[in-house]
Amino acid sequence: DIPTVGEASVRVRGSRRAGQESRLYSTSEVANLFGRTNRTIRTWIQQGYLRPVRIGRSVFFRASDIQRLVDGS
Repeated sequence: DIPTVGEASVRVRGSRRAGQESRLYSTSEVANLFGRTNRTIRTWIQQGYLRPVRIGRSVFFRASDIQRLVDGS
């Protein structure tokens, strides 16, 4: 499992099950988890390693997508 960074949970519209809550991580949180820079995380988005969830101009990542990257899937 990925360590939880912060305590906020956000209800994600379009989640697989109605009412399902999913933790969203910011670019900075993901960079800290991997020991990388924000620029590297943006590069990973461009290369297709991570799929962002955009809310307005903000970019977030689902915990399941981060776990998939950790697992190498």
